[in-house]
Amino acid sequence: MNIKINSVKFKADPKLENFVNNKVSKLERTFDNITSCEVSLKVDKPESDNNKIVEIQLVLPGQTLFNSKQADTFEDATLQVVDATKMQLSKYKERFNKKNGELKTDLYEMSKEKIEDEEFDNSEEFDEENEQ
Repeated sequence: MNIKINSVKFKADPKLENFVNNKVSKLERTFDNITSCEVSLKVDKPESDNNKIVEIQLVLPGQTLFNSKQADTFEDATLQVVDATKMQLSKYKERFNKKNGELKTDLYEMSKEKIEDEEFDNSEEFDEENEQ
C-alpha cells in the first residue's frame, strides 16, 4: 500500500509522520487489497481546543473510503480515524467477500456438475466395453 501524508499549512514533524504511517499501515491487516492511502493533517483554528484534523482516503478495488476525525492532538485524531476506517473497511470486506464468495460457489457448483457428467459418460463407455 502506498501511503501519502500531506500536512496542510504547516510542516509535520518526522515523529508525527512516522506515527501516522505506522498506524495507517496496520489497515492492511484488515484488508490487503488497498491500492493507495492519502492522509491529510490540518489545523482548524490554532487558538481553539480540539483543532487538529486527520483525514484518510483509501482507494480500494471499485470503491474509495473516506474518514475524518478531529481531536486535541494529531495522535488522538489519528487513532480515532484509523479505528473508524477499520470498521468501514471490515464492512467493505464482508460485502466484497460475499460478492466474490457467491461467484466462487457458483463456479464450484458448475465444476462439480461437469465432473459428475464426465464420470457418467465414462461409466457408459465402461458398460459398452463390458458388453463386447
